[in-house]
Amino acid sequence: MVILLLYLLKSFQSIMEITVSPAKAIGLLCKTPHPIWLGFLQKFEQYAIYIIIDDNQSDYTIKYQQQYPVMHFIQLRDEECLANGFSNLNKIVLNKEVTAWDKASYYFSCIETCYQHIWLVEEDVFIYNEKVLLNIDQKFPDSDLLTAPFEIGTEANISNYWYWPKINIPFPPPYYCALVCCARISNTLLQHIKEYAVNNKQLFFLEAFFPTMAMHHHLTYHIPKDMTTVLYRFKWDYDTLNKGNTFHPVKNISFHKKARNKLQTMIQPPIKYIFPNFITRIVKRWVRLVSG
Repeated sequence: MVILLLYLLKSFQSIMEITVSPAKAIGLLCKTPHPIWLGFLQKFEQYAIYIIIDDNQSDYTIKYQQQYPVMHFIQLRDEECLANGFSNLNKIVLNKEVTAWDKASYYFSCIETCYQHIWLVEEDVFIYNEKVLLNIDQKFPDSDLLTAPFEIGTEANISNYWYWPKINIPFPPPYYCALVCCARISNTLLQHIKEYAVNNKQLFFLEAFFPTMAMHHHLTYHIPKDMTTVLYRFKWDYDTLNKGNTFHPVKNISFHKKARNKLQTMIQPPIKYIFPNFITRIVKRWVRLVSG
């Protein structure tokens, strides 16, 4: 009888583990893992956490797994990504065929395909806490792609604007581009990406690739206002950060921790009330920068 009860208890625990396992994931893209990011993500409860690492000189699973047991440290050989058509996503900027972006796209479209949505986040993106992403998920539960605002590349401007002249896309315009340093991507879009990699043997610049692929396949693409603070260039500080948005760029990772501590002690009204003033401060600062 005791043995039977122990067996039933163990079975129940296994079922509970399966039941409460996260249905969505976050992939942090980095060259090497930063301890501040690892400590921050260790506190997340609703997402499976993956650290997609570009560097292959050290075994980061051996280095960090005991300290951060809930995280998955992913290191893939460049040759494996190249052989499967996952390359060139960031070659224009980094002059490197395979980066963490190619590895993340390959991993979540070909190896770990159980998640309906994956957040891919570069390490210079500031997020106050897990609730920021959960709130966006709640507002956009079914979207195939969430990014910062996008622009359209048409036949009139792709010959002499932005990076368009350097990007080869094997189907006609319109094309689209957006900052994707913080993006949520659906499994549906990832499977289209896998098909593209198989057929074309390489990808193209990530800021055009993800938005264009989503639009080309008539998928659902939204721009949450919480992500409109993902910018190409801006100097974020305590006065312009808040608890509800995603922010880019914040290059100093040590400042992430200081900013979270500072925001924790600040009393802020709901984001919907501070948002207009927040935009006003950005515009005023931009004007000062432009005017010198």
